[in-house]
Amino acid sequence: HSYVKNISSMYNNPHFHGIEHASHVTISMHKLIDSLVESGRGSSSGRNEAIGDSELTHDSFAHFALVFACFVHDVGHTGNCNKILIDTNHNLTTKYSWSEAEQNSAHVAIELLSGRKYKNLLGAICPSTNDRIAFGKKVFWAILCTDIASTERLNCCVARFKEFCSSKSDGSSDLSSEPRSSNQDSTTEQKSSTADSWD
Repeated sequence: HSYVKNISSMYNNPHFHGIEHASHVTISMHKLIDSLVESGRGSSSGRNEAIGDSELTHDSFAHFALVFACFVHDVGHTGNCNKILIDTNHNLTTKYSWSEAEQNSAHVAIELLSGRKYKNLLGAICPSTNDRIAFGKKVFWAILCTDIASTERLNCCVARFKEFCSSKSDGSSDLSSEPRSSNQDSTTEQKSSTADSWD
């Protein structure tokens, strides 16, 4: 409750990217996960074969990471898109070289959860170092997927979706990894260390 209250207070009050929007996205994700889990139950009895069973269907850790990411995905948002942040030389553009608003939200949420005040909460969510790294990556990439103005980000999301759909039959998909596009450079590798900040 304390973490939720703190994150809520860290949301600014722009026209769209506020706590009300985040709440709607969180509720929607919860509903999508419920539908996914139900489809998994149905596939075992021959129903909903178009959706089928998959690793994600039974991954409650990933489910929580997705809901968490939805709740925090716009925390600290200025109300301006990344292009405006770049055009106005906002200080976020000196910290991040792409998906500035999204990376900032991920950083704010992870930094707060990593604080001493939430040591027990973090330990309950992620008992081991490997759990923390996996959780950080899932949250980080989920938030970056909300940068729909980025053509590269959109292409990565489409590629990841196709990869998941093509691999779900053999259970080999790993949703914690990020698909690489042809023009991703070393900057991406450097900045993605945000997702590993708990190691």
